[in-house]
Amino acid sequence: MKGLKQGLPSISPNQPLHKQSKHQDKPATHEGPNLDIMMTTVKKNKSHGDAISNDSSLYNHVNSDIDRNRDGAAEHQSDLSVGLESQDNQFTHRNSELLPHLSPLPSSISSAAKVPTTLATKSASPSEDHPFLNYLNGYPALAAPTYQLLSWDTSLCIHINRYSNDANIAAFFKTVSRLGDGWFWGAMVIAALAIELMSGSASSLLWLPLLTVVITSLLGVALYKMLKVKTVRPRPYQVHQVIIMGERPLDVFSFPSGHTLQAVLYTCVLGSYYPALLWVMVPFALLVALSRMVLGLHYPTDVAVGAGLGMGLAQLSPLVHESIEAVLR
Repeated sequence: MKGLKQGLPSISPNQPLHKQSKHQDKPATHEGPNLDIMMTTVKKNKSHGDAISNDSSLYNHVNSDIDRNRDGAAEHQSDLSVGLESQDNQFTHRNSELLPHLSPLPSSISSAAKVPTTLATKSASPSEDHPFLNYLNGYPALAAPTYQLLSWDTSLCIHINRYSNDANIAAFFKTVSRLGDGWFWGAMVIAALAIELMSGSASSLLWLPLLTVVITSLLGVALYKMLKVKTVRPRPYQVHQVIIMGERPLDVFSFPSGHTLQAVLYTCVLGSYYPALLWVMVPFALLVALSRMVLGLHYPTDVAVGAGLGMGLAQLSPLVHESIEAVLR
């Protein structure tokens, strides 16, 4: 009996009869992912999605701006094309009214690559023949200096014509040119007549200076019209598109300048009889000569030759005066 007790475990009075497992009283726990971590991940994903949405909205806005700018540029280009086409049609119509049968000078004049030995050649098209250039074909030695002169003439004409881009300058010289059509010189004749009346000259000689001026002027008209028909030189704006026509011409051809011829002629002849009028006529004659180039109607050589012809005809005025005086007596 004693041996049996020794083989049994000792039991405390306060100890329960059955020993509990160490895991029996431990509360059950959930072994899945942590809830806080899941919420954080969800928030991050939501933030990333909002950022992507914002980027997409910005991208769409930029594309919308690009489309609007592209449409505006296309519309502006269309308006510009219509405007240029309209100006080109006006230019073509204006030239077709003034000189439909003339063509630009031969390429031997317009080409600056090489100085030619002749200024014109026999072309297949009769419209390309030019009397002055055909005449120079017989004188090859004159071709190079004539080419240089024409090149300088064109360059200076283009440079002077650029001043017509200013509206005030163009309007001023347009007025001068219109007065040079004959209105100003008619006023000078009336002023000369008033001077004669105030001086108390004899009635038989009252009209003599005025008739001399008028007849000499008519000789000038006949001379420059004959030269224009013989030379048939196109006006600058008809040959060079960079030159602006500031005033409608009275006739078709360019060489020589009839306005300059008459301005110099009246100034010389009328001024020889009435020096008091020179202080008005000399500045106006210079402005007339300049206006023809500013308005794109004449080359400098047209103006220079016109002035020379006017001075030459003025030298004939004493002979005209004597002839009229002999007839009146």
